[in-house]
Amino acid sequence: MQQAAFDEAVELLERASSIALEAPADDETMSQLWIALGDARMTAGRVEAARDAYAEAASHLPERSPELVHIALHFHGPSRAGHQDNRHAVLAHRALAVVDEQRDPVTAARLHAQLSLMHDKWAPAQLVEAERAVELATKSGDRHALCDAYRARFWTAEPGRSWEYADAALSAARNLASGDVLLNTFVIALIGAAQCGDYARFRILAQEHATLAEESRLPIALGFSRCIGARMHVTRGELAAAESLANEALEITSDQTVLLTWGVIQLHLLRMKEHHDDGAAMLQSWFDANIVPESAQLLCAAALALRLAEGGQREAAQARLDDFAANDFARVSDRRNWLHTAELAVMSDLCAALGDRLRADGLIELLRPWEREHLQVSVSEDCGPAALHLGRLECVNGRLEDAIAHLEYSLAETTEGEAWWKACESKLELGRALLQWGDDRRARVLLDEARTFAQETGLLLLARRAEQAAALLPR
Repeated sequence: MQQAAFDEAVELLERASSIALEAPADDETMSQLWIALGDARMTAGRVEAARDAYAEAASHLPERSPELVHIALHFHGPSRAGHQDNRHAVLAHRALAVVDEQRDPVTAARLHAQLSLMHDKWAPAQLVEAERAVELATKSGDRHALCDAYRARFWTAEPGRSWEYADAALSAARNLASGDVLLNTFVIALIGAAQCGDYARFRILAQEHATLAEESRLPIALGFSRCIGARMHVTRGELAAAESLANEALEITSDQTVLLTWGVIQLHLLRMKEHHDDGAAMLQSWFDANIVPESAQLLCAAALALRLAEGGQREAAQARLDDFAANDFARVSDRRNWLHTAELAVMSDLCAALGDRLRADGLIELLRPWEREHLQVSVSEDCGPAALHLGRLECVNGRLEDAIAHLEYSLAETTEGEAWWKACESKLELGRALLQWGDDRRARVLLDEARTFAQETGLLLLARRAEQAAALLPR
């Protein structure tokens, strides 16, 4: 019912704007009309259309108009994912020119936080803006400003610290009346919990997010909550349930954030079902349609190369890995970039699939700062503990003692967290390492457990690999 009311309001404002355009009014009237339309579109979850309306409103406003502040603070919408919009940066700078930072540190802090989120790739200006936001927000003590500032600082955090800023942002958001702010802040709190491998906290936060989403009835919140639920089913190896929830999310909204999250989950499922050609075709279609954000170009290119390698096109995949690894993996984003660890996870899988000893050491060095963390693709995918990837790469280079230590840690982490998919993968890789080490007895147990779980849950890629490894055991 609430969604129908949102849609009706948007349609009425769309008609009003059409009438106004046919008989243009003065700039002040036009700007107010476009702002109202932008607000309505954003409430209805039509984020891109809302941004177009806000940009049109701004074109009718004079410099130093107070309305610029409203537009800049609402332009970003409910998430930071997707293509960054250069119009937002222009608006935020125009809005900052209106604000006296000494007299209004609250608004200034929120605008600096917005500016910090506008870089599609890591840039030092992100950290400068985020730190200024925290400074001003702390000075003001305002909960909304603190929430925005700590969210900005979360995306600029160094390894091992992002969860602190996520918790600080969530603490501030819980004391606000705005459900939208709380919903958005839950997303970074979820990522922070996932990075720490705190699966229990992730489940609790996900349930809270789902409850808030149902209460809000906002399409993007409802769709995203389904995506988060789908990710949890993936983590437990419940493929059918994951696919069902992901599809349900797409039926609720076609917002770009939800669409890309749905795509990541689908790619995950296709890979485990060994539909590598289909996965490669899906990724290539994204590139062809130009819907891959600049920040995700390397991640998606590496994911495509992985599908090629696992689908038998090893030469093409190797050529792509060689390109990624040029100049000591210079194309890999800064470690404070939001997809840095996801890039490392996918490239590690690619390197292991190709058995590339030369590239393994470079990736190991890049992974070391994250040795006790879990690698994430935002909230879309849990790539498992960094230890899983380190152990696999150490196996490639024959350092079995180090590999076994990493994989033992990965198995303990995922088993404790009931992350059965990655626990299965950890058993598979540990079984392979122990087989090379000469511990046939334990290798047999682990490979059998991995194969059984993978067969029962439809993780065909892992089941086949477990069978291949088990075939090397003495009869």
